Amino acid sequence: MELSDKSDRIRNRLRRLMARRPQMETLQKKGIIEDPVFGADLAKYCECKKVLVPQFLVQFMEHIEANGLDTVGLYRLSGNAASVQKLRCLVEQDSPFNLDDAEWADINIVTGCLKLYFRELPDPLIPASQFQKFIDAAKLAPTPAQRISGLADQVKELPKINYCTLVALMKHLRKVMDNGAVNMMRSQNVSIVFGPTLLRAEGDPFEMAKLTPFQNGIVELMLTEFEKIFTRK
Repeated sequence: MELSDKSDRIRNRLRRLMARRPQMETLQKKGIIEDPVFGADLAKYCECKKVLVPQFLVQFMEHIEANGLDTVGLYRLSGNAASVQKLRCLVEQDSPFNLDDAEWADINIVTGCLKLYFRELPDPLIPASQFQKFIDAAKLAPTPAQRISGLADQVKELPKINYCTLVALMKHLRKVMDNGAVNMMRSQNVSIVFGPTLLRAEGDPFEMAKLTPFQNGIVELMLTEFEKIFTRK
């Protein structure tokens, strides 16, 4: 009986301690615990940082453009997984990092981290709510001109932060594509890497696989017809 009473007292103390423990949301508001970056909502992150495009993505893209455009298989090849995760952790912790340091010499680490960020967005850069509209714009339009026009209409409907981040990414990937004779990453190759990452939705895996050519084709059109599709002021 005494043992039972003692156990009850311990349980009650633990409950009181747990009840007094601050909620995760409270700790985040006070800045004691940082909000996550990877796997977090893009708009919330950018609004918190008061930016239209995440600054670390800008840093990644500028570094790749300065140091990696001649790399064969850029974005297609994978960097060391442990190094990619280390760079991710530095971003998550808002710790300073210098991409010119020797540990990031393999450009595939930086491209791998960029791809990982977009892959882990809970809602893709092109929101899932607009997925079918984008697919229909590419799939149902009878002529190339109408496909371009249809995609331009859908792009105009993107939330501002998504639009600005997509524009920044497309401008960057066009520079990759422009060096395709050297890095072997022409528009089709780049779109295969990014199509299912930027444009995805929940659904039957078999049915979704049938849409992969359209996902890739949409990204390829965004790259090759950039000026006609991204017309929003």
